[in-house]
Amino acid sequence: MRDNLTGCYTRAALLEKFAAGNYRAGTEFVMIDIIDFKSVNDLYGHEIGDQFRQDFVNGVQEIFSYSHDLYRLGGAEFVLVEKEANSTNNLKQDIAKLSAREISVQSELIVRSAFAGVSKLKSDDTVSSVLSRCDRALMEAKNSGKNPVMEYNQIAD
Repeated sequence: MRDNLTGCYTRAALLEKFAAGNYRAGTEFVMIDIIDFKSVNDLYGHEIGDQFRQDFVNGVQEIFSYSHDLYRLGGAEFVLVEKEANSTNNLKQDIAKLSAREISVQSELIVRSAFAGVSKLKSDDTVSSVLSRCDRALMEAKNSGKNPVMEYNQIAD
């Protein structure tokens, strides 16, 4: 199942692939939120907001060259599931590259920024539990204001 706007897998596809056992313990789940999406959408309209999300997905496909599945959870929130091991340093660099991409909107260049929360899948996880950890790490990254990528194991429970 694919999202009509972005071509990403949908939340339903994530649930289906997870239930089918496509991901094993140690797989990294990365929740990514495009910052300032709402203000772009409000200022320039939904058509530009849609282009903004599509450009984001194109950037993910270009920058994250390693094997992954990309899911759109809704709005401007995505989950990247890495199919092969990658270091957190590479992930941080890739998120920084993604955040540095500019998109031209009505003769203006807008720099998009993104924050990410990362958690490794545990053997007893459900989709909800791993995404909950990713979400907590994402909130911590946003609250820090300076660290665009936060791993769940870096924050206090």
